[in-house]
Amino acid sequence: MMFKLSIGKGEEFLNQSITLGSIVALIAGGLSVTNLSTSFLNVGTNSNYAPLVNSLSSELTGLLFAWVLPVTFLLIFSSFILGLRSGQLTSRTHTILRYAGSPAGRVRQLMTIRLLLLSLTSWLFGWVGGLIVSQLAFRFVAIATASPYLIPFLSPLDILVLALMTFGSIFAGNSVLFLKTGSIIKEEEVVSL
Repeated sequence: MMFKLSIGKGEEFLNQSITLGSIVALIAGGLSVTNLSTSFLNVGTNSNYAPLVNSLSSELTGLLFAWVLPVTFLLIFSSFILGLRSGQLTSRTHTILRYAGSPAGRVRQLMTIRLLLLSLTSWLFGWVGGLIVSQLAFRFVAIATASPYLIPFLSPLDILVLALMTFGSIFAGNSVLFLKTGSIIKEEEVVSL
């Protein structure tokens, strides 16, 4: 029952999860392609080409950060907008719970569960989807050009960074909703005294 109340409308939750997961997939795809190119360039190169390989690898790393930074801001901004929308959608449930005599912390608990579920599904969908799409794209290019197939990959550190970015941005994007709910709960407690 708690999860059902936390999720609210399943369609809205799924739409939010897919939207945020798609942005995480962009970041995961960029990370996997950069990992592939750096590992390919750093393995088995002739010593004469080492400076070229190192400079190309550093350029790709610079491009990755140039890519990840705006997409991370997009993730935070979209989390904020979706947090506001989520607040509108779940405000009726929160109001009903408060008038039904639910404890004041129950609303925050429901919001926290919703954000954890949204973060988890977005993170899982994002890194798995981004990795699969980048692997399919490289496979298609390998078939089209009759070249050897290279496999894009994510390291465990990349997956951890994606988790921190996803969970952090979703909770940061919904911080206004948490503060607003906290002030409403405090006002209700003062009125009840």
